[in-house]
Amino acid sequence: MSQAVNRIRHVVKRHPGERLVALLQHVNRASPGEVSPALRKDASAGVDEVVWDTYAKGAEARLADLHDRMHSEEFRAPPSRRGYLPKENGGQPLVLGVAALEDKSVQKAVMDTVLEPIHDSGNSSGSASGSAPGAARMMRWMRQRPGL
Repeated sequence: MSQAVNRIRHVVKRHPGERLVALLQHVNRASPGEVSPALRKDASAGVDEVVWDTYAKGAEARLADLHDRMHSEEFRAPPSRRGYLPKENGGQPLVLGVAALEDKSVQKAVMDTVLEPIHDSGNSSGSASGSAPGAARMMRWMRQRPGL
């Protein structure tokens, strides 16, 4: 477990109602690099049409650049690529959004480094609802911290 995760958990437990600021500083240069290998290697390419096999060539330099763009606020996630899954009953197809590879890396790094430690600190309440895994947990967390 990283020091950043421990620091965030400590602050949330010690000061439960306090507004958290400057959380992006906890996503360090290693964070996107740590989570990128955890992403599915066979996942569909996003709008950037980049898959992990392509990105892995020169990944260290690419991830360093991604980290720098995140912290200088130059990183902008491209729009998700739309995909459609037909329903068995012939109804309207399900619309899927497929994120670009770098966007997936940033989302996972922020989730693992910042959001999960806040939630796991025991500072959440309520019952699970919704169908997406973790959706109810995230919604409860967002309602508790309207200042973020």
